[in-house]
Amino acid sequence: YIEHGKVRSSEVYQGIPFEAEVINIADSSGYYSFSLQILNEKSFLLNKETKPRPFYSNIELNGSTFRIVPKITNPEFDGGRKFTYTWAPSKAIAGEISGRLMISQKSRNSSVLSFALNTLNPDKGKVILNQIMKEYGDYNVYDKSRISKNSLAFINERLGRLENELGTVEGNLQDFRKRTQFLDMEEQSKMYLEDISATEEELRKQELQLKVIELLDDYIKDKKNIYNLTPTNLGIDDPVLTKLISEYNNLIIKRDNELLNSKETNPVVKEIEFNIEKTRQGIIETLKNIRELYVVSKTELEKKNRVSKGEMFSLPEKESQIREIKRQQAIKNELYNFLLQKREETGIQLSSIVSNAKIFSEAEGGYIPILPKRKNAYMLAIFFGLLIPVIIIFIRDLMNDKVTTKNDIIKNTK
Repeated sequence: YIEHGKVRSSEVYQGIPFEAEVINIADSSGYYSFSLQILNEKSFLLNKETKPRPFYSNIELNGSTFRIVPKITNPEFDGGRKFTYTWAPSKAIAGEISGRLMISQKSRNSSVLSFALNTLNPDKGKVILNQIMKEYGDYNVYDKSRISKNSLAFINERLGRLENELGTVEGNLQDFRKRTQFLDMEEQSKMYLEDISATEEELRKQELQLKVIELLDDYIKDKKNIYNLTPTNLGIDDPVLTKLISEYNNLIIKRDNELLNSKETNPVVKEIEFNIEKTRQGIIETLKNIRELYVVSKTELEKKNRVSKGEMFSLPEKESQIREIKRQQAIKNELYNFLLQKREETGIQLSSIVSNAKIFSEAEGGYIPILPKRKNAYMLAIFFGLLIPVIIIFIRDLMNDKVTTKNDIIKNTK
């Protein structure tokens, strides 16, 4: 908002007797401007029009629509005031602010930054500077919480799948009991089951790890997740895999930060994407190696388990079937509880994230103009005040062709 006075025009931020509401912008990259004069608490003049317009009326400007809402508190004072309102694209305003924003360290070894902004209106400058510092703190928290949020989304998705699978297993168990009228034979078969209990416990642990590896492998191989952060706390104890995932997440964050100021065709972005793909393939290969180790171990346990189950030949067929159903149910329950625990840990970690940026003091405005510099203005005024009379006297003397003194006669008759 620019207010036009009798002597000069100046930008205003507070005490404006109206507000220009944006109803519709036809071209978000364009600039829109109009002038108006407040007549009274009910009407105003637009640009060079002579017919007053009432407040709350729409202004059509190159396909865009604005509405003038009155905020008059003193009709006698506000009447006759002239303003120019300009709407500019947000990118242009951001570029203008960044060009005038100055950031400096308090000292060479200090982590304290000082922000300064040169504006035409101190009150507006204070609001902008305070908001910049707030946004900086908010982005700091957002940047630190991205990995945790992605991990939480990953865990929630897998929990939803497991809930459906557990419901299916429970339904199969109930259906089996009803269909076969199965009675609990656990006490009768106790002597045969003691040998395989320890083996099945180990099998459950192995299958749990394989399930976790499978979930992570599916997530990594999915092309839609190529530039998404990968969960890091799923309980796979392998230092090589942990290091690769950490490098992968750091590269994705680096790429996202580069895209804030560059396009996807930028060579730097392309190099980062190449490293991301290289690291992703390394993760896939590492998961394959880890899976093979678990599969070999699981195969040996299953072989041992089959030998032990051979001793259960006297048990009815139904007992073996229901134990298999219960085993599947136990594996899924254990995986479900494991993911619930990880969700709680991730939620606590996410809620404890705070910004490491602290605002020591709010922005303060200086009401003494910094431009133009008063000393320079005075010197220029004195210089031109002396130069102009000298030039005028010189020109008058140069153009004077009259004889005024005896020296003029002597000079022109020699």
